[in-house]
This record gives sequence, C-alpha cells and structure tokens, in this order.
Amino acid sequence: MKTIYVLILCTIALSSAEDHPRGRMIQVCGAELARAVKRVCEDGDLDFFNLQHLQRIHITNLNGSCFRCLCHVAGCDMSRGCSEGYCGPFFISRVYWVDAGKPTLPDDDPDRKEAFEDCARDYHCSIKIIESYMAKFGKDCNDDGVTDCFDYMMINYHGGRACSKPLVLTQSGRRWLQAYRQCRF
Repeated sequence: MKTIYVLILCTIALSSAEDHPRGRMIQVCGAELARAVKRVCEDGDLDFFNLQHLQRIHITNLNGSCFRCLCHVAGCDMSRGCSEGYCGPFFISRVYWVDAGKPTLPDDDPDRKEAFEDCARDYHCSIKIIESYMAKFGKDCNDDGVTDCFDYMMINYHGGRACSKPLVLTQSGRRWLQAYRQCRF
C-alpha cells in the first residue's frame, strides 16, 4: 500500500510541475520517489532494481532537441567507447552515472562491473542516465528564471553542484559554448 501512495503523490507533483508557468520541475520528486520506493522494497516484498526500470522521468525542457544538442556539445560520437574515465556519445563519467542512481540497460545489474560502460555507450540508456541526473541536480544555473537546455549543458560540463561557474574561463568551456550555439531548437 505504501508504494501506491508514493507513486500517486509523485505523479501528481510531476503533472503539476509541467503546468507551472515558469516551466520549473519539482526536482525533489524523482529523488524522493526513488528513496521512498527503495525503503518500501527494503521492507521485503519488492525488487527495487526492477522497479527502477519502470520509472520514466519527465523533466521540463529536457526533450529530444535538447538531448541532440547535449550530445552534439559532448562530441556525439556513437562509436566512442570509454577513454580517461568517460564513455559514450555524451562522454559520461562513472561518478555522474553513480550520482544518477546507476541506470542500466534492461535486465542488467547495476553492480555488474561493466554495467556503467554498457549503459553509457548506448544512446538510449545514456539518455536515462542524463534524465536521472537532471532529476537530481537540474536547476537554473544562469539565474534567468528558467531551467532549460542551456542549464542542462552547464550541469553536464561542471556537474550538478557547480553549474553556475562561467564556461568562458577555460578553453574546453569555450568549446562547449561554441558547440551549444550551433544547436537549433
């Protein structure tokens, strides 16, 4: 019974967030849902990792064109393996994946040694990683009153805890800005 209440409350909160006039998401909801479901599962009856795959996160302004832009900014090399701790078309790190809750390919085990690499190299699975990460860390990084793709790009570059740092301070940051400006929404 506890699970049903948690899912209903979170669904209502997310639905209300979509209609918010400023387009902001209730960011706590995704993380709170995961924690609440995990608590219920730890009580014994349910498998949290199987439930994790059923949860689809919706984040305002994080849509197909934004994902294509985020991929473009990161290089979007679909054949990219892993190098220097970063993997896949979005160049995702293991720390980012862990912070996102360790999403995996269907029927994979997040504790399997290669689960991160396999998910991060898969375009659709890496989108799940980004969605989960943004549900946890998404915010208005540039204080313009809207959380949008520019903010998500800043979060991908700096990480969720330091996204307000200007990108113009480093050469790689300037490259990301230049690539972002090429995106068409």
